[in-house]
Amino acid sequence: MKLAQRLSQKADMGHDIAYELIRSVPVLNESIIRIALGMDIQGDVFISYASPESAMKLVRNWQKMTSQNLRVDISGIMSVCGNVAVRSYLEQSISISFGCPDSREYGGIKKEQLVIGLPYNIASSLCNTGSYSFESQ
Repeated sequence: MKLAQRLSQKADMGHDIAYELIRSVPVLNESIIRIALGMDIQGDVFISYASPESAMKLVRNWQKMTSQNLRVDISGIMSVCGNVAVRSYLEQSISISFGCPDSREYGGIKKEQLVIGLPYNIASSLCNTGSYSFESQ
């Protein structure tokens, strides 16, 4: 697999490890109808580049809403596309990533930002309770 070979070289890890990490990335097995960018839109998943402070507020508000700690899997492999966007959609859960080298280089994630994925139902629940607002970063 070419992707595993590339990751193996870029991340200085064994090919077998790279292959297993790639296999663990969630995969969307349906067609994407559209992708919309912007603020005041509705969609299946909201993705935000957030400051650590905004992420902390989100976690606190999640705790207030659910009386539970937020549990997330964090990966440095295909972090935004697979481990935030697709995972949030498929698992209907909040996903958080620190990004990966490619997403930081080509996706415009600043060094002081992380990436958060929120499924629509969770985002609307947080907003409807007045617990959270999406702010421009």
